[in-house]
Amino acid sequence: MDAAAVLDGFFADPGTSPRELAASLDGVHVPVRGDKHVTAAVLRAPAARARDSGRWLVRHGYDADADAVALGLALLAEVATVDDIPRIQTVSLFSNDFGPLAVRALERLPDSVDALIWLAERVTS
Repeated sequence: MDAAAVLDGFFADPGTSPRELAASLDGVHVPVRGDKHVTAAVLRAPAARARDSGRWLVRHGYDADADAVALGLALLAEVATVDDIPRIQTVSLFSNDFGPLAVRALERLPDSVDALIWLAERVTS
């Protein structure tokens, strides 16, 4: 199963928690450079649920797997608000793999130039 299919299943069942979503990622490849199918799955979902789930995964994902954090960033790349900037910046420092999704999330937000410069000054890739 791919990440987009996992997301579709998650969003189809409003009773499923982000923790359960993270647990369902075992053996699922989560693209760290963005993916049009994942993007489409996020955009089909209610924005508030996608945002809340992305925030939870980014905050708690390491308890399950780095793929959970990557999926959280993929969600936030489409539905983040300016309130998510510190969260996105911080988690992007944990792994070079998170950089492309973090940049994608930040660049779509209004007035994000300072946030992107902050990130660029602190990462090596």
